[in-house]
Amino acid sequence: MNNPKIIQTIKGNPHQIVFVGFFIYAFSLGAMFPRLDDIQTSLEIDKAELGLLLLCIPLGLQITLLFADRLVRAISLKNVICLGIPSICFTQFAAVAVNQIAFLLFF
Repeated sequence: MNNPKIIQTIKGNPHQIVFVGFFIYAFSLGAMFPRLDDIQTSLEIDKAELGLLLLCIPLGLQITLLFADRLVRAISLKNVICLGIPSICFTQFAAVAVNQIAFLLFF
């Protein structure tokens, strides 16, 4: 990813990177909204609990952003990405594992 054109664009317009980040967040969150009834049914929660869950998403993001700057400064952005993507895959797999035995068989 050492494309000079991309690096020059990032250095010249850092606000566009922020726009892209917010777009990806909104797009992924918007993809979840049509499935809210299925999520509520599968979690067996009522509307108030689902509302509290949805309220905690941006709250968790704000708390995470408080510490993300320090994390990226302590270890490089490359290391954050190299550790973050596999950990996201690992937690997603753990979330959809049928049971703990199936999860432990793979790891």
